[in-house]
Amino acid sequence: LIGGNLTNLPDEITELKNLKAVWLDANPKLNFNEAIEKLQKLPKLKELSLNDNFLIQLPAKIIELTALELLFLERNDLRTLP
Repeated sequence: LIGGNLTNLPDEITELKNLKAVWLDANPKLNFNEAIEKLQKLPKLKELSLNDNFLIQLPAKIIELTALELLFLERNDLRTLP
């Protein structure tokens, strides 16, 4: 899904219960609040990459991705963390 010019994640992603990694790099138009809500339904998600998205803050619900072990945030403009 890297560089896909996504605005929303497809609803079907929530059906991929064994998905362990999602790379959403270079999708600055993505609705990240909605994306995180969908990713919360993936119990085995261990790796999330959000590089190159011009993010200035992360969605507060990102802390609810309890299985997450790796979070990549390179080349963003983050000013605060939840």
